[in-house]
Amino acid sequence: MDTILVCPHSLEGVFTAIYIAYRDKMVHDNTHIQTQLEQELETQRVLFSEYREIQPDEELFGKVRRTLIERIGWEVYEQICEAMAMEKPGMADSVYHTVVKALSKGPNTGCYVLQNLTDPYIHKVAMASQNVWREIHHLMGFVRFEELAGEEPILYSQIGPKNNVVTFLAPHFADRFPMENFMLHDCKRGIFVVHPKNQPWYVRLEQGVNSIILPPVTKEEETYRELFREFCQSIMIQSRRNDKLQRQMLPIRFREFMVEFS
Repeated sequence: MDTILVCPHSLEGVFTAIYIAYRDKMVHDNTHIQTQLEQELETQRVLFSEYREIQPDEELFGKVRRTLIERIGWEVYEQICEAMAMEKPGMADSVYHTVVKALSKGPNTGCYVLQNLTDPYIHKVAMASQNVWREIHHLMGFVRFEELAGEEPILYSQIGPKNNVVTFLAPHFADRFPMENFMLHDCKRGIFVVHPKNQPWYVRLEQGVNSIILPPVTKEEETYRELFREFCQSIMIQSRRNDKLQRQMLPIRFREFMVEFS
């Protein structure tokens, strides 16, 4: 009989489920991890399977995290984290079985696990990691901040990524703007990354994004917006306009929050 561990679609949830699978000495081939969202989308449960609800546990998450970093290295651990940022059915189960295969290789050999692309679980994780990394790389260049008025100006940016990547972007911008107050807002998921100047950044979740009231932009921001739009127009050579190539270099889905396209 198969055992299906049901948890939230998060690293904390999946790593907690992985710890429980090892702690209870479950047979990995007969054990699967399913997210709560996947369970809601199912019209009926799998017959002859035992379902167990798993609640995220910070201590158990930390133990699995430390084990993975020590056994398979930071690079592969980061790729697993990137794969989990893709909210795709079956991703949690693919991560679980990839971790099982990595830990079964023995000390200092788990780093080669993602090279075995003939394995369907590993292939799914590796492809998801690449897809998410590309989106992170694009957003590092395409994110646009605007200056909001207040006692101290705040840099604010909205994004609407396909994957849950806002926490991957936060270290990059915290390193670039350590002396600035800024917020990164994933408006699709209601996630804010808040960075007070000279302090560590943190995550805040909002249930109702539409209820958030932001202050207006500063007059300087309005001026620089207009200047930047005029600059982009002035450097364009109309006779060499190539919309197809432009869409390849800058996909339309990134333009919604870019001031030069607003």
